[in-house]
Amino acid sequence: MLILAEALLIYYDGLTISQSKLISHLVELEAQLGDLSRSKVPSRIFKLPITFNSPKETNAIKRYMETQRPYASYLPDNMEFVAKNNGLEKSDLQNILTKSSLIAVSVGFFAALPLCLPVDPRERLNCPKVSASALSKDKRRAMLTNSTR
Repeated sequence: MLILAEALLIYYDGLTISQSKLISHLVELEAQLGDLSRSKVPSRIFKLPITFNSPKETNAIKRYMETQRPYASYLPDNMEFVAKNNGLEKSDLQNILTKSSLIAVSVGFFAALPLCLPVDPRERLNCPKVSASALSKDKRRAMLTNSTR
């Protein structure tokens, strides 16, 4: 079983149990849980610092653009890119990032980095990243043109 942010993926052997029996069993288990709208989950609250436009960040982005990818659609301002993709102003994005309550839904393998989602689903952000190396030369050129406007 693999639990994801908003979904549950269940691996099962279709030769051992039919899909309809599995679904019936899952529906029965869900009914046994009862009303979970007022349930409590043991948790701890951490307040972590966050900075925007620090000199180190600015220098890192500048160095990245000079040595790696000057044409990426999310450059030179990651915050502007995320805000634009979500139909927000940059100040609205900063407000969401500083005021939202987040819940850690998993912990990654890289430096135990947590994957956090806002508790309020209306504050969830969409942040696509385009791999320019997978695009054709013409699409990369168009991305460069659009990112410099």
